[in-house]
Amino acid sequence: MIQNFDFHIHTSNSDGDYNIDEIIKKINENNIEYFAITDHDNIDSIEQLKDKKLNYITGIEFSGRFKTYNMHILGYYLDGNLSKVKFLCDKIKELRKLRLYGLLEDLNKKFNISFEQEEIDDIVSKCNTLGRPHIGKLLIKHKYVDNMNDAFLKYLNYLHTDIYYRMDARDITSAIHSAGGIVILAHPKKIEKKYNILIDEIIEDLIEIGIDGIEIYNSMHYNED
Repeated sequence: MIQNFDFHIHTSNSDGDYNIDEIIKKINENNIEYFAITDHDNIDSIEQLKDKKLNYITGIEFSGRFKTYNMHILGYYLDGNLSKVKFLCDKIKELRKLRLYGLLEDLNKKFNISFEQEEIDDIVSKCNTLGRPHIGKLLIKHKYVDNMNDAFLKYLNYLHTDIYYRMDARDITSAIHSAGGIVILAHPKKIEKKYNILIDEIIEDLIEIGIDGIEIYNSMHYNED
């Protein structure tokens, strides 16, 4: 029986705080036996870890949409042809970049806050999965807020752009399966709380389009969940 595992880890390739080497160090320090990197809309970790002798499971966390529900969809054991997965990642990357510019424009319009183009270009060049937290880090850096929570409460929650980056859940499941992977619905309790539904109401439809399982162990879930 596996005693120590973590199958939902993000690195600085997406919205995590630590790079691959730092993550490996923490995994060893905490005696994690098996792990998966599931960066948002990004599989850079697969290439970075391919030659390391670790109990590592390839993974990704896609930003998806099914019917009227936004959701995250995990893919594991991506050990086959990654062409469809890479296609979706590249598509999302470009849309996320356009969306970031749109949010920054709205920040300037609503709050008269702007940043040097050099700073923005640096972020865009270093990150594949751009999002509101990257604007939050700029707000913290320039002392508009003290922390990320304040950034969302005071600014980020009010920003809007019509640019949409989520992919259809059917396309995501197809891409993951084409790479030999399994498809897991991430943190279903978050969906329940956001849309005031029970996951039972949509799970049969998700199974029909290719979902193989649901995530149980997640920091967003309590033991009773």
